[in-house]
Amino acid sequence: MLQIEKSKRVLFIDDEEVFNFMAESIIDLSGVDWAFDAVTSGQEALEFLLDPNEKFPDVILVDINMPLMNGWEFVDAYNKLNFEGAEETYMAILTSSDNPLDKRKAKEMDLEFYIKPVDIESIKVINLNVEKFNSLSKR
Repeated sequence: MLQIEKSKRVLFIDDEEVFNFMAESIIDLSGVDWAFDAVTSGQEALEFLLDPNEKFPDVILVDINMPLMNGWEFVDAYNKLNFEGAEETYMAILTSSDNPLDKRKAKEMDLEFYIKPVDIESIKVINLNVEKFNSLSKR
């Protein structure tokens, strides 16, 4: 079977495997042209990103509340590692937290904040924001 290359690669970082499975299905249904990867912790995400055999994602969506390394700790570690091409990667928070402090922290870190669960419409909104980000970062 012919494998068609997707235009964007998305990495979901969420400890809920059921959510990751559902998100992948919704992305497929949405018609958004994303290849999907998922990991279940911030530490696993860092290992994925440091793996030279993996294509660096165009989009990273991070849950906040995860064991071992939460989303905020992941974002801090990610920023300290200065990944090559990271400035061209759209990162956002995707969480079930509706805590105003989390929303404020995301804003201070210049990250969009989306509430789970995702549906086709929210994936399309995220994709539009990714496209805006990409057009601004190429200037």
